[in-house]
Amino acid sequence: MMYNRLVVIVVAVTMATPVFADLPVHCLHRDIKGAWTFHLSEANMDKANIQCSDVDTNLFASKSSNFGLGNPNYKTVKKIKVLLEHPNIASTVIKGEKHTGTWTMIYDEGFEVAVAGTKFFAFHKFSKDGEKEYSHCDKTYPGWFHPTKALDAKKWGCYHGVKDTKVAKVAFRKFGSRAISEDDVFVAEEALVQHVNNLGSTWKARHYAQHIGKPMGLLQKQFGQVVRPYKLLATDRADQAHWAKDGEIDISKLPKAWDWTNVGGTDFLGEVVNQGSCGSCYSVAVSEMISTRMRILSHTKGKRVKNTAMKTSPDRVIKCGIYSQGCQGGFPYLAAKFLQDFGSVSEKAQVYSDRDGKCPKVSKDEVVSRNVGYKYVGGYYGACGEKAMLTELFNHGPFVVGFEVGGGFNSYSHGVFQTEKKLPEKNHFERVNHAVLIAGYGEDKGTKYWKVKNSWGKDFGENGYFRIKRGDDNLNIEHMAVAAYPSIGKHFPPTKSEIFMDTRGTSSGQTLLASLSAAQLTEAEHMEVKHRQPEGDEEEIFDPAFTRSIQDAQEPRDSDTIGTDAPVPETVELQEVPPAMSTDEFADVDEGSDGAKWPEA
Repeated sequence: MMYNRLVVIVVAVTMATPVFADLPVHCLHRDIKGAWTFHLSEANMDKANIQCSDVDTNLFASKSSNFGLGNPNYKTVKKIKVLLEHPNIASTVIKGEKHTGTWTMIYDEGFEVAVAGTKFFAFHKFSKDGEKEYSHCDKTYPGWFHPTKALDAKKWGCYHGVKDTKVAKVAFRKFGSRAISEDDVFVAEEALVQHVNNLGSTWKARHYAQHIGKPMGLLQKQFGQVVRPYKLLATDRADQAHWAKDGEIDISKLPKAWDWTNVGGTDFLGEVVNQGSCGSCYSVAVSEMISTRMRILSHTKGKRVKNTAMKTSPDRVIKCGIYSQGCQGGFPYLAAKFLQDFGSVSEKAQVYSDRDGKCPKVSKDEVVSRNVGYKYVGGYYGACGEKAMLTELFNHGPFVVGFEVGGGFNSYSHGVFQTEKKLPEKNHFERVNHAVLIAGYGEDKGTKYWKVKNSWGKDFGENGYFRIKRGDDNLNIEHMAVAAYPSIGKHFPPTKSEIFMDTRGTSSGQTLLASLSAAQLTEAEHMEVKHRQPEGDEEEIFDPAFTRSIQDAQEPRDSDTIGTDAPVPETVELQEVPPAMSTDEFADVDEGSDGAKWPEA
């Protein structure tokens, strides 16, 4: 159990310094949109060996090596222009013809662009000076680019971006009012528990005796990952709120309640995971999402797969994920991206351990899944909302959300959690983000809720789960949801013999709902029987959010589409946009390959 493990670990803990999940940079959408120049290397590298910075990229979990981020160690052979527009439109020009794709912020730390058959990802640049951290939002560290489709070909390259218009660097203080010190230990929260339980609220609190006397730094790492005081401010959220257009999504045909732990008596989620003392919640949650969606896919497609193959390992991202920071933290979106680019392996092949370590060698035959798509729910970062989340959950299964642990949440016992004002807390916590899995939704005595699978072991909450108030972004739980669409197989794109989750196909929830009897529906309280679809009548999904996302390499096909119905050549070369911004000449397109083939300088 989680708490027994902590007793052993605490003996070795002498310091309780903060463990920051995020990088020391804070860039907003308004800082990034505009024209960029991307400086590209050759596109001839093997993804398994690519290293774009002059520090060891494999030390992504090491703060002393700047998490593997440094100066370019490659020669720039091409400069291209890409225009990033509001809210998520990316464009470039190929031989005089404009091509349109999409882009998204990765929280406030980087961006990914997908345009003309090529994907680009990089983190924003930052620097530090004493007690201050500086964000350089008009520059990126060296990042990666590769074909959208031919991910396994030796066509990867390195790049860094420079915005054409300068953005002034911004200084932020490293810490808030007080950072946790090595002297901080957890004390019993008798007053808080009594206060909550006397409120007559929708939830109840309890003591977790296992916490008492433990270093706060260790517990805080278990609870989540420290958020710097200048991140995810109320003003930032207000700026994003009008992008979501959540009202466009029709949820009238969704059931009143849905629970993937009980669909006609079937639990698709499996055992509750104990993440231990590693800040791995982002990887654990993404692994849980992929495993669960593989089970749903196997069930709805009628294809039997070994259960061990449908239990993927969080260790894959923790020890091998070049886009994350190991036990120091990371983002679910980038974990999902990595598992498309490199693939998931089973828990049996790479057993999870709650510590950083060397990436083990994994053969291609040990890969059990490749994500055919991944996205922020709503289509891009900042566009999330309750209706988009409800639709995603019912149609495709559980997905990952990040939320801010606070308001007495670590004392949650049962019921529908919601924040309460002025709780008498004794323990000093910094702001902490935690990634979890949304498993269902419903209503309890008039209070709408999300049912959520946690990763703190079965001792926590309602047998490892908790419920939280839905519809008002409680603890920021509706601001950053991530979905991935797995295949069952090792290839990308999947072969015709491999099954995969198709976002443009039928709803998984609707397929299962149509197979349930009236008695099963009543028992599970999924919806009123009168709303049930006739047997075999499967509705196609129409979700406006999908029209705002291009992260789906949905199926084996001869050409890709990028946010439009027009086919994009398998091989393209990005050129400047608009043409007047540069006089560079560009090589002809190589029609026989996928992605961009860049000429030498």
